[in-house]
Amino acid sequence: MRRSRLIGAKILADAGIFVIGFGAACLRWLESTRGTAGQWVSSARTSLAGITANFPSIVFPSIVPVGDRLRAGRMALGTVMTRRRGGLGAANAPNGESRHFSNGLREERATIGWKRTVTNAHASIPPPPATPFHRLRLLFASAFAVVGVFMIGFSVWAAYAPLESAAIAAGAIEAESSRKTIQHLEGGIVGRILVNDGDVVYAGQPLIGLDDTKSRATVQMLQMQLWDALALEARLVAERDDRERIQFPQDIVAAARKHPAAAGIVAGQTRIFDTRRRLNSSRIDMIQRRIAQTEQEIAGLRFQAQAATSRATIIKGEIADVAPLVAKRLLTRGRLRQLEREQAEIDGRIGEATSQISRAEQSVGESQAMIFKLESDHQSEVAQNLRDTQAQILQFIERIQAARDVLARTMVRAPEAGTITDLRIHTTGGVIAPGEPLVDLVPSDDRLIVLVQVKPEDIDLVRPGLPARVRLLSYKHRRVPPVEGVLTYVSADRLIDSETRRPYYTARVRITDASLRVLPEVDIMPGMPVEVLIKTGQFTVAHYTLRPVFDAFDRAFRED
Repeated sequence: MRRSRLIGAKILADAGIFVIGFGAACLRWLESTRGTAGQWVSSARTSLAGITANFPSIVFPSIVPVGDRLRAGRMALGTVMTRRRGGLGAANAPNGESRHFSNGLREERATIGWKRTVTNAHASIPPPPATPFHRLRLLFASAFAVVGVFMIGFSVWAAYAPLESAAIAAGAIEAESSRKTIQHLEGGIVGRILVNDGDVVYAGQPLIGLDDTKSRATVQMLQMQLWDALALEARLVAERDDRERIQFPQDIVAAARKHPAAAGIVAGQTRIFDTRRRLNSSRIDMIQRRIAQTEQEIAGLRFQAQAATSRATIIKGEIADVAPLVAKRLLTRGRLRQLEREQAEIDGRIGEATSQISRAEQSVGESQAMIFKLESDHQSEVAQNLRDTQAQILQFIERIQAARDVLARTMVRAPEAGTITDLRIHTTGGVIAPGEPLVDLVPSDDRLIVLVQVKPEDIDLVRPGLPARVRLLSYKHRRVPPVEGVLTYVSADRLIDSETRRPYYTARVRITDASLRVLPEVDIMPGMPVEVLIKTGQFTVAHYTLRPVFDAFDRAFRED
């Protein structure tokens, strides 16, 4: 037990020797400086001389390497311990050990230059007088030396030691394309509910069925109108091209085989086509017969005119023969007058026949113009009706597409694969309003990102591309270490939280694939809370320590 206490005392003595020697070296260096600091250190060194007299090989008057001071201190301490065990110490030791110790002391005396004389191994070092005042001065000097060394080392470390700067933001895991809220555009009556909360569905899977009676009736009505318009178009095209029969589209022909309504439409347009064709033909035939009759009248009038012209020629010859005889008074003048009257009458008949021929020819022209007008009006009517019908066909096609889309939407389907959550419809036969949310879908194949709220005070350092460290708060830190990520997006302007009314900037962090591969047994789910450390750079300890001081100076000494 006593040996253990002695060994512990020796260890403590070694440690004290090392600290005192290191402080003495610092004081020796400071003593060489000028001014009051050098004088203060000289006085401190004088106060240390008393306690260091027991270890002359360690400290003053000459500063030697630390290893030499330690060896000398150990030898001196060994002598003291030997004296305590044996009474006289070295007197009871073997001659070899005494000689070895004496030689060691002589070597240390020769190396360090002791001013004390060691005559033999049994000589003891008389302790210097130690007063409480001297010990207090030594304690203060040592404390100042240690504090000075510590402050110098801390200053150097603070000036060069880098520390990472980070902006801390809270958020949650979300799908990259966000959570899907499924709504219905038109609303309606709930017919069937095919899923429950937590069901995993595939893309296109039916979720909720609505009553489709009204939508189906609308589609059928528009389809009938479309068939009617298509049949009308086929009839008008046949009338325009003056065909003998209608060529209906294959869609109508196929529909007429399956639907009686379509067959009735085809039959009705065929009857209309035949009736209109007969009516137009009868009108044209009547006018053409009138033209033929007029042409016959023209021919008779022309024959009469030719006969009258021939008779007039004969009478003119007779007048030419009778006139000389009347002049010679061989015939009476009455005969000449009679021939002249006959000639005038025949000329009148010729003129009347010519006039009748002109009127008849005019009537023929009018009849032909009437035929042309009938055909032109018919073609114009057909063309106008055809244009209107084709425009209606396009409208019906668009309306049918819209109606079929409404009919298809009566079955609400999953837009993509995922998990059903927050089902809001639970009553079959209930009424839903247009645009009312029905159910939410969390995509399963979508990439997960971290959506966080950055404080406005940190936005000057936060920018896309910075590395980030994501802590999953749902797991213990020891079990699941933070994962690495990259900041991909920062909102251009600040937003206001609707609940807390606090401003923030939205940021998105994408977790790297390498970090996800390191955590194969960890399930990352949307909605999981996280804490993100966005690394904004590196600064020294001195920067963090002095920045508040500089900020205070910058705000101080300013007039209100």
